[in-house]
Amino acid sequence: MDRRKFAAGFGAVATAALIAGTMFACAPQGEVATTGDAGGSMPENPTYAQLIEMYPNEYNSAMMGKTDEEGEDNSHAGFQPLMETPAIRDVSGAIIEVVDEDDPQKSDVAMKCVACKTSHFMDFYERDGLTAYTDRLLDAEGMKAINGEYWDCYSCHVVKDGEWTIQANAAWANADFAPNVSKFMQSLNPKEAVCGQCHNTVSPRAYITDEATQQSYDPYRYGPDLDSRYKAMVEDEIYVVDEPTGIKMVSMNHPQIEVFQGSIHQSMGLTCIDCHMTQATDEKGESYTSHNASGSVAENDAAMEKCLTCHKTQNDISTVDDMRAFLKQNQEAQAKRQNEVDAKLSALYDGILAAVNNGGVDADDLEAAKDKYSLANWYVKEQQGNLFDPVDGAQIAHNPEVLRQCLERADALIDEGMELLA
Repeated sequence: MDRRKFAAGFGAVATAALIAGTMFACAPQGEVATTGDAGGSMPENPTYAQLIEMYPNEYNSAMMGKTDEEGEDNSHAGFQPLMETPAIRDVSGAIIEVVDEDDPQKSDVAMKCVACKTSHFMDFYERDGLTAYTDRLLDAEGMKAINGEYWDCYSCHVVKDGEWTIQANAAWANADFAPNVSKFMQSLNPKEAVCGQCHNTVSPRAYITDEATQQSYDPYRYGPDLDSRYKAMVEDEIYVVDEPTGIKMVSMNHPQIEVFQGSIHQSMGLTCIDCHMTQATDEKGESYTSHNASGSVAENDAAMEKCLTCHKTQNDISTVDDMRAFLKQNQEAQAKRQNEVDAKLSALYDGILAAVNNGGVDADDLEAAKDKYSLANWYVKEQQGNLFDPVDGAQIAHNPEVLRQCLERADALIDEGMELLA
């Protein structure tokens, strides 16, 4: 991808610095935004300021936030404060407490946490090699180079043959940085890949320490399905060992792209964009693609209307409110089932812990029970869909059949584990 290059010492700063705030990509619905859509000829490498001028509706919708119960911005527009706010952070990089810039407890985010949040990471990688991922922190110099451009235009778009085209360009979709992962990402429909390049199982932050590992890393070598990814993660030893029990805690964060594969909705030709970036109309009556991708689908009437095109005939649903209630009913049922499985999973953990501390269980049976727990826990985390901020049942629409199966498989594994401990 021919893009802006860093000048010596990160001296080049994008023209978009004239516009305050985070700057985002924008393109009307469809895989290509033509020069006509942009209202003029498309420059070879437009700056963010130019793109914002050409696509004001898309930019403004991208800036819409989503606040949680604590008032924190959990949207794509909130990436900059999340990454750059002086703070004491936990191991995931999440903010524990906001502090002054000079506070000795302040911890900077590792650049590897930024890798899928801005296309600028590839600028660091092209300049510094793998150390940009393994060693670098997001310091003042890095912030200046990124210039507030998180979830930026070039993460999801590129100018191709004079047209503004959808294409996944962030680190995990880039063959230079991730040769094996990018093969999977680029095999997807572009309207899935632009989301999947971040919303995936890939979790090798501590695993990738050298170029040989980076080049060979392939979490999809057995396939993108749940069991295949678990097998690859265990082989690569990408897990945390629970100290009291010795259980391998294998987990992932936001595996939405893998969950969506083979779903009923995908088989009907739907993509992430169809539900999460619906068509909208501005004050002049002109249609555009909303880029409020982190907004709630359930609260989006346009998204619910799209659901009605099928569900109106299948489920005796006739209105947006009916559709919203149907979705909520399925989410609540999944959450209820998860709570039941969670309780059994906790009981299996307690049984394993007791066996470790007190004995009385054959060593091979105990190890097998630990493995049952590990895989059951993996299934539960898969259907939750978000490791650090899960909302039970919320992901059910991504693949109802598979996510329900996750809990039933977990339930069966727990029973098998308890039998081994008996």
